[in-house]
Amino acid sequence: MARRKGALVLALALTLPLSATAGLPAGPAAADTAPAAGVPETLTADPQPTWQTNGVVWATEIVGDVVYVGGSFTAVRPPGAAPGAQEVPRRNLAAFDKRTGALLPFAHDVRAPESTATTDITCQPGTAPGTRTCDTVYEIQASPDGSRLYVGGDFATVDGKPRDKVAAFLTATGALDTVFKPPVYGRVRAIAVTDSTVYVGGHFTSVWPSTPRQRLAAYARSTGALLPWAPTADRPVLAMAMAPDGSRVVLGGQFDRVNGVDIHGLAAVDATTGESTRWDSRPIPKVSDTRYSYVTDLVVDEDTVYASSNGEGTFDGRVAADPYTGQLRWVDSCLGATWSLALVRGLLYSGSHAHNCSSTPGGFPEAYNGILPENQRYYRLLAQDARGGTTEIRHWFPTTNGGIQGKLGPRTMASDADHLWVGGEFTTVNGVAQQGLTRFTFHGVSPDVGRPRTPAAVRASTSVPGQVVVHAFGTEDLDNEQLVYELIRDHDTARPLQRWEAGSRPWAYPQFTYVDTDVAPGSTHTYDLRATDPWGNRSYRSWEVRATVASERGAYARNVLGAVPGAYWRLSEASGSTAADASTGGVPGAYGSGVARGVASAVASEPGDGAASFDGTSRGVVRATRKMAGPQHFSLELWFRTTTTRGGKLVGFGTSASTTGGTSGSYDRHVYMNGAGQLLFGAYPGSAVVVKSPGSYRDGAWHHLAATMGAGGMRLYVDGQQVAAGPSRAAQPYEGYWGLGGDSLGGWPERPASDFFAGQLDDFSYYPFELTPEEVAAHRASATP
Repeated sequence: MARRKGALVLALALTLPLSATAGLPAGPAAADTAPAAGVPETLTADPQPTWQTNGVVWATEIVGDVVYVGGSFTAVRPPGAAPGAQEVPRRNLAAFDKRTGALLPFAHDVRAPESTATTDITCQPGTAPGTRTCDTVYEIQASPDGSRLYVGGDFATVDGKPRDKVAAFLTATGALDTVFKPPVYGRVRAIAVTDSTVYVGGHFTSVWPSTPRQRLAAYARSTGALLPWAPTADRPVLAMAMAPDGSRVVLGGQFDRVNGVDIHGLAAVDATTGESTRWDSRPIPKVSDTRYSYVTDLVVDEDTVYASSNGEGTFDGRVAADPYTGQLRWVDSCLGATWSLALVRGLLYSGSHAHNCSSTPGGFPEAYNGILPENQRYYRLLAQDARGGTTEIRHWFPTTNGGIQGKLGPRTMASDADHLWVGGEFTTVNGVAQQGLTRFTFHGVSPDVGRPRTPAAVRASTSVPGQVVVHAFGTEDLDNEQLVYELIRDHDTARPLQRWEAGSRPWAYPQFTYVDTDVAPGSTHTYDLRATDPWGNRSYRSWEVRATVASERGAYARNVLGAVPGAYWRLSEASGSTAADASTGGVPGAYGSGVARGVASAVASEPGDGAASFDGTSRGVVRATRKMAGPQHFSLELWFRTTTTRGGKLVGFGTSASTTGGTSGSYDRHVYMNGAGQLLFGAYPGSAVVVKSPGSYRDGAWHHLAATMGAGGMRLYVDGQQVAAGPSRAAQPYEGYWGLGGDSLGGWPERPASDFFAGQLDDFSYYPFELTPEEVAAHRASATP
């Protein structure tokens, strides 16, 4: 660590997951683009310039320096071009340079006639009303020698020549194979190829010439002749892969039986006879009511087959198994359908809409918590260990959107030792417009230039003269876990105030605290944070936060801080959107637009203090910016002044952090004023419980308010004296935010005409314990209104 002379460092660079309290490793242990020795390197998360499609890509295959792409599209366009601009016709099949992403001349017209007989939404709307065109290319596989390309799907013709559901091309010239043209009477979804045989799987139940084949068939590569190989599957076959020695064909799909034997989703058959072969495991759950899982893709290395799954309420993850016995090597139970797999340098890459991998080492929880937006995040591209008896999610988190059809994003992958191509229905990659196709490579091929995400604004509070406490949270980088953070004061980027190095993952940001003592009382300073990855890529700096250093404190503030509150909003800011937390709790508030600042303080003896005026609307609020669990023991303290006859909530706890009109679904631990000016302190241990002051306080004078709950039950104090009490010691259990100025009061006794308070408030403090009556009286006595 580097720090300036005269600064006190309290920051311990604790890496705190936002949904837990355990830390991440302090060193660079995770695989990323700059891993520790012995840890595999990932691809960068930077998408390389690549042509796009105007539809969905379902199939990809690499042969030499060419990437072949199939799907449901009519045109392709350059990277960066908007839909409809600079388009070049390509009907469901195209080829690109593997190294540059540029379009190649390979061009064939893959079609099927319009039909009124299907309602399949994966088929494109026809030109005539009520019609659809089913001509999608679903699968592409090359021969082992790379001389032929085999394509399967829904199409009926290629370049006007009959090719029912399967076709072949010569890679040397790009020409359509004139010999291999066996008709298949139904959708082809899977192909596997050996030196002599082409195996196909799909939805079909017969092939030319009206020969029964239950979703599986085989043809001679040299002639296209149908072979005797005829295993059966009772439901569609979606994926096929050859065992490394070519002795068996591994099958994946929606089937429940193969050759009449119960086996769901994943099985193997003999490559010569078609007979079922040993498969010891049953990792894919069977159909249960409307819930079922099925295998969507298969890839094989020298001794393992990897399968991906789509689960309708059940198994969505990936498995690794011995291709000769079916015995499992590992299972990952991530939630979120997986549709594509690829192997690159010992890591398994997948395309999915994974949203919860908490059961997998290195995995992530369901959603963000704490300082991050509380909405579900999909990790549509992942990398994990392939080899060995276990797997772990590695630090590689580029992403796409869901796209235009099934909202599943990536649908297909193809790879070699240096490149990964990804196709699907997405229209953005890492938030930038890119449709249908993208690619990634290694830092050694194309440098990692992706910046870390811009950090959130730091929180700066000052309550001790000559001292500013800065709280900061880290950020994320899509392909590097270890980042260097620099805290910058007064725009002095050449001399950062403090440096930290810490690990960070998208769901677990590090947290830092720094106490700046090299500042003069009454001076004003700005603070911001930036992050740098191991390759020198710097994030943009966070929004700067301005803090005016505390001068001498009065007796009231000293008493409040001496009691160690969990939050203390002095409400003395002249401008800005943040109510600084003067305590060490690090819980600032956010001002709504209906709060005016610059009102004379309730406590005249406090140097430089001020108060805030609330306009009695849903925007006249201050809400905490950090969520916490609703406490069962707590104290609230503030000053208020009003002449309103409409009542309103002064302070409370609720599930909404909105300052723009939103209200809470759950709300209690509050003090509100009824229409007569009396105060009610309420909690909800299963029903609304309140205690009420006998007197009215809408007299236009400042009053000190305190409300406590704990072993002593509920107590309400005004001007240092207890005015109401009750025996309840419990409140509703939920997570929420403290707030001032109002929130919903639906269902509460003596609900006033307004849920929102019109008046002035000052010096709010929250304590995670029960203040004693003596402490409340002492606080009030230390103030000079």
